[in-house]
Amino acid sequence: MNHVMCCAWFWLGRRLQGLDTESTWLDIHLLRGEITYRDTTSAFQYTTSFHWAFTQLTAGSVAVMPQNSFERGFNVCCLVIGLFVSCLLISQLSAKMVHVQSINHERVCQLHLLLRFLEEQAVSRSLSLRIRRLIQKRMYATKPITMKDLPSLALLPTTLKNELDHSIFRPVLL
Repeated sequence: MNHVMCCAWFWLGRRLQGLDTESTWLDIHLLRGEITYRDTTSAFQYTTSFHWAFTQLTAGSVAVMPQNSFERGFNVCCLVIGLFVSCLLISQLSAKMVHVQSINHERVCQLHLLLRFLEEQAVSRSLSLRIRRLIQKRMYATKPITMKDLPSLALLPTTLKNELDHSIFRPVLL
């Protein structure tokens, strides 16, 4: 996405001379004031464009500013896209974090309930510790996925289901 924005910005600077302000971002003078971006190499112009595009999607800054109405309109569109992309990213990360927290919350509640049970039943500390460790180990262990875990497999035609069964159980049968 940044590369596409970069190429579009680069193209705008090279092709849009003679618009309302008679200049593009390539006509901006560099820090020393002697040369413009147009006077630099294509590689420097491209990396500057890429830097500009990257700052449109993040909270970065760059000395390159739109110099005509078309560049400014393109700049605004890129900022709006950047806003939506950032919101989408934050929303996806938040959803993942909530999912992980809900899974962990269930486990923590189960362990807390187990501790309370062991205390109420006056189970010795050593036995209680062994039980807790074993349950924690099994609770956090990943279990292999079985066909029963995948109800979507019921949608397969019988021939394909038989092929799948044969492929899975073949090593066991041989």
